[in-house]
Amino acid sequence: IYANTKINATYIDESMAIKNLLNNSARLIVVNRNLTDEESNVLRQYGIIPHVTKIAVDAVALIVHNENPNSMFANETLKKIFTGENKTWKQVSDKSEADSIIAVFDNSNSSNARLLKEKFLGTSPFPENIFAVKTNKEVIDYVSAHTRALGVIGVNWLSDWSDSLTNSFLSKVRVVSL
Repeated sequence: IYANTKINATYIDESMAIKNLLNNSARLIVVNRNLTDEESNVLRQYGIIPHVTKIAVDAVALIVHNENPNSMFANETLKKIFTGENKTWKQVSDKSEADSIIAVFDNSNSSNARLLKEKFLGTSPFPENIFAVKTNKEVIDYVSAHTRALGVIGVNWLSDWSDSLTNSFLSKVRVVSL
């Protein structure tokens, strides 16, 4: 509609996007959560009334190495992994080796990390066997190279079966059912 409009898109993690909005470095952000009351109040102090428009829904995907026999988790099992109660794959399934579980996120400030932290840990930190790389592709590469790994990425990275990149990812790892 506005021919002279120019959008400068920057792809950054969720917490940095919100920080940029709050310090007036960004006029618009796309994130997968609503602003907190505290964040909305900061904007209101500047006379800005935040407007939220839901444009899409995403989900978290869990991936494991192709040789990992675990392809289905109960929600309680996932909770035990992320709280540190289950530290080895043997605790998840009798079919597994006693190898320790290494969980990896796409980014320490990503919405995926935030979501699972809120769901399972509240204000407690993740256990030592959980860490983050920088991108979803790095998670997929890490999991495909490490049999003990459990990766956490956005479903959108695995859902377009007509995309050759998605198919190459799916050939490297297995998606876990919850």
